[in-house]
Amino acid sequence: MKNLDINLWRSTLLNHFKYNLEKFATTTENKDVYCLILDCHATYGNVNLKWNTLDSFKKHVNKHYSSYT
Repeated sequence: MKNLDINLWRSTLLNHFKYNLEKFATTTENKDVYCLILDCHATYGNVNLKWNTLDSFKKHVNKHYSSYT
């Protein structure tokens, strides 16, 4: 197994996130974003960039918590 070049990995990851955020910023959905998360799982070795919109939040609440008062 080759040694991990952490600097290459870091710059690749940051460039990927930057590209996707800039791409998302040009869409109409970007106006309703209420959270942006860098989700890291050390156990599995993956990193995800997640965001959520108010519309998707409402759909999630209606689907999973509609019976809550």
